[in-house]
Amino acid sequence: MTINGAWILKEENTKGTLEQGKLADLVIVDKNPLKVTPTEFPNVRVLETIKEGKTVYVNDGSAAVDPMPAIAENGDYLSLHAHPW
Repeated sequence: MTINGAWILKEENTKGTLEQGKLADLVIVDKNPLKVTPTEFPNVRVLETIKEGKTVYVNDGSAAVDPMPAIAENGDYLSLHAHPW
């Protein structure tokens, strides 16, 4: 959630920025998704997912399906894989 989204939802005291004491929902990936082409985007791998400050997923290399959505060249989501949490 961005700072503006948190403000709109009146949750800016607990979300929206990375600060001590705030909830952190993060996805750590192996490539910068803003710098890959649309056709390369499905190859961006999730390394770790953090929800409310707690790690809920770590890619140890054994996952058969990476929890990243497939993206068409026009930017539309093709499918969303099941998340492990």
